Amino acid sequence: MNVEKQKKLTDEVMNKIFPIDPHSIVAGGAPRDWYFDRPANDIDIYLYRPDLQTSHAFTSILNSVGIAVRQRGSDNTNHPLYETNSMIYKVFDSKYKGLRFQFIFMREKTFTSVVPTFPLNICKIWYKNGTIHTTKDFIRAVTHKAIVKVNTLYADGDKYINKVLGYFPDYKYYYSYEALAAYLLDNG
Repeated sequence: MNVEKQKKLTDEVMNKIFPIDPHSIVAGGAPRDWYFDRPANDIDIYLYRPDLQTSHAFTSILNSVGIAVRQRGSDNTNHPLYETNSMIYKVFDSKYKGLRFQFIFMREKTFTSVVPTFPLNICKIWYKNGTIHTTKDFIRAVTHKAIVKVNTLYADGDKYINKVLGYFPDYKYYYSYEALAAYLLDNG
């Protein structure tokens, strides 16, 4: 499925989600891939609705707008990939018109708890209302072809880093901005 079709389907899903959470955003891998005109593997939608305390409440609301979801883990456990990120409350999987979605419930508001906490600068990008929004960290990644570790919130950190590096074989990896600065200083 091409990028424009993915964006169109994402916009359809987001339009169904807006009444549930007008502050929901798509962030990370999908907007990053779209920026580079590559189809995404799945779409992560981040939500903040503390009043939806049960999985049944969320699944009922989404079912009522034509989106079937399945919760990962249970009401008392987080998905293992996200277990070190205490801001993630629950993760739900869905497929809409052939495109995979994840609905990720946050314990704090999306604009303060999602993009700023991503572990790699190349992932600090988001999408809403048909527009891709970049951050300074993301632009630094693209400008310097440098993937920098800026946080440690994923349980499988090395596996995640290696996965992202595989998407960008011509980028160099740095464990910190200090390491990138030292490299740039030494290499002009």
